[in-house]
Amino acid sequence: MEKRGAGLKEWRENASEEEKARAIEKSRETRAKNKKMRDVARTLLDMPVGSKFALKKGLMDAKMTVQEVMLWSQIRKAVEDEDTSAFIAIRDTSGNKPKDEIEVEGKMSIEQLLKEVSDKDEY
Repeated sequence: MEKRGAGLKEWRENASEEEKARAIEKSRETRAKNKKMRDVARTLLDMPVGSKFALKKGLMDAKMTVQEVMLWSQIRKAVEDEDTSAFIAIRDTSGNKPKDEIEVEGKMSIEQLLKEVSDKDEY
């Protein structure tokens, strides 16, 4: 079983300086693009929805932000439509997402743990 990141480590060892420079530049461009998208999304989510939209959707306050309307819509969907995915989205957004981690104490490799759990000799 190959260790996680082993391919990247091998690439780093064997790549030319020119290939590394291109990869670094591509990574820099991707991070900048993603940051810009996050910033635009935050700006859009913080914008007021406006009175026409508020009246159309039956909202009480035209000063509500897009994000507030989205959350309100998810809550409404979870309650009125009994939509589990809407409930999960609200639960997670509110900071009540259950822990996705398994805490393991002691020394045991992932392979040993998987063998124990799966009742197989190899994994």
